Amino acid sequence: MKTRLLSIPSLALRRISEFLVHRLGADGDLKVLALLVALLLFMEITPRVYKSATYEVPVSVVSENALCIVTGSDPASASVTLYGDANAFDELDPKTLAIRLRSKNEDFKSRETIAMDASSVTGAIGRLRVTSVSPAAAVVSLDLLGNWVTTNFVYKPRLVGAPLQSTAQVIMPENLAVTAFGSIKKLEEFSKKGIMLPTSPIDVEGKTQTFQTMVDIIIPADSGITALDPSSFQVTVKFTPVKSRGNPGGTASAPQKISLEDAAAAAAVTAASSAAPADPASDLSSGAAATGDSTTSGGGASAAPATELHPGVPAIDEPVVDLLTPEEKAAVSVAATNLASTATGDAATP
Repeated sequence: MKTRLLSIPSLALRRISEFLVHRLGADGDLKVLALLVALLLFMEITPRVYKSATYEVPVSVVSENALCIVTGSDPASASVTLYGDANAFDELDPKTLAIRLRSKNEDFKSRETIAMDASSVTGAIGRLRVTSVSPAAAVVSLDLLGNWVTTNFVYKPRLVGAPLQSTAQVIMPENLAVTAFGSIKKLEEFSKKGIMLPTSPIDVEGKTQTFQTMVDIIIPADSGITALDPSSFQVTVKFTPVKSRGNPGGTASAPQKISLEDAAAAAAVTAASSAAPADPASDLSSGAAATGDSTTSGGGASAAPATELHPGVPAIDEPVVDLLTPEEKAAVSVAATNLASTATGDAATP
């Protein structure tokens, strides 16, 4: 059994040799061997393109001393040079590159010089390597961490948008106390100059009901403040309805679409009142002739007010005619002229 197992490889090689001799000739095995050697040499001597590129990378510093705060670094960015396969640069995203430095500041100094090298560079550089960082060091500015409690530190939130038929007012909470943590020097400057921090805006677009909402306090990037307590607070937004003209309830109503006849009648009433004599008796007779309606009370005739001659028709100064199409407006003009002529006793224009 052992002899049979050992004979299988030799049998396979003999079969392969016979196949190569049959297909490629007597030296077929040499031809295959030469082809394999050529492929290996080609893969080994294929030229690879290498290059280098320099990127401007931001510098960030973290203080390991809990009682100190980093107020800045000089420089704020550094030049980092990468070297490697040209194809690897296609996979690089320069926005991921950064220089991370750590400050111990055990002696509580206001300045500290920290070296920058290849180990300080972070980011997805892949197969590339860092060859240089310039400059080789950064000067970090430090300050003691302090806190400042104040009751007048934030602006009233800004309202964005237009409320619906009302005015909006922000009601701030009473005795709002905010504690700011950060650079003692910066906090002292804030206190002396009375600097206040902005807040996030409040959207009141289309709103009418009073509501409460949380507002965030925005910390400027160069303020030296690391944290706020609280970082947000609750305000009340109160709405006051705006009274519209001719609407004591304060709610504006959309103009009604009226018929062509009603619009013509309303226009005729105004035209007749402006064209009639100033005599009150003439006004009454003209109004009765135009409408065919009169009332007698106590033996004397009295005409109804002009707005009551056509019940349900709005006053002529309301924007009702503007709702008509141009063709309807032309028809209203002709009908109003005819009615006015009839009311004043003139001949109507056909």
